[in-house]
Formats: sequence, structure tokens, C-alpha cells
Amino acid sequence: MLKALLRRVRGFLMAEVMAELAEVKAELRRRDAALEAVLLTMALTAPAQASPSSAASDEA
Repeated sequence: MLKALLRRVRGFLMAEVMAELAEVKAELRRRDAALEAVLLTMALTAPAQASPSSAASDEA
């Protein structure tokens, strides 16, 4: 009887852990998508920067 109770408790705890893990993974996906959007926006709105080779050729 004790073993059966322990199995039930373990199963319940595993289900809780898996549900929490799914929530954490979903939150990480949301944050990853938000960060990707920010980085893309920054890349698209950043002023063009001259490469070092073109700056050297301008001085010559």
C-alpha cells in the first residue's frame, strides 16, 4: 500500500514538474521571439556604417 501511494505521489509530482517545464519553455520561446524582433528592428534601423577598408581607401 505504501509503495502504491508513493507511486501515485511520484506520478503527481512528475506531472507537476512537466507542466511547469512546459510553461518555462513557452516563456523562453516568447522571450526569444521578442528578442529576435528587437534585434531585427535594430538591424533595420541602424545607420549604415562604413567598413574599415572603405575608410582606408577614402583617406588615400
